[in-house]
Amino acid sequence: MSIVTEIIIDAPVAEVKEVFFDFPGHENWNPFFKSIKVVNADKPDVGTRLSVYMQPENGSAMTFSPTVLENSEKEFAWRGTLFFEFLATGRHYFQFIPVTENGKEVTKLIQGEDFGGLIFYLMKGIIRDTEVSFNKLNVALKEKVEGKPSS
Repeated sequence: MSIVTEIIIDAPVAEVKEVFFDFPGHENWNPFFKSIKVVNADKPDVGTRLSVYMQPENGSAMTFSPTVLENSEKEFAWRGTLFFEFLATGRHYFQFIPVTENGKEVTKLIQGEDFGGLIFYLMKGIIRDTEVSFNKLNVALKEKVEGKPSS
């Protein structure tokens, strides 16, 4: 089971990533992942543990500790487990794709997650609410990068 969302941000990839990787700043603009902290290192390299506090749409806030799977030029991804792997696991990713629109470099942000575990098959509403949360994060990042007020 998967969710994939995307948005065009009117700024080059470097600018989008600068805002995204300012983890302490997320509390000021990110409506979904309210806090992202690197736990066992100075930066989010592959294998690093994160502490992520999230507030999903129509759900309870929680903190989880995913492991960074990728931090490349085009993708940042982590893998998290909720309680037990058979219950809920996910590979969450952000892709930063440079595209040209009207002769200007902009960024296509793709945010998605590949889910596994029983909870997602038993509670389909979680997937719908999670997609809403992803889209709200995408819009908030776009507004932050483009300098527009968050709604």
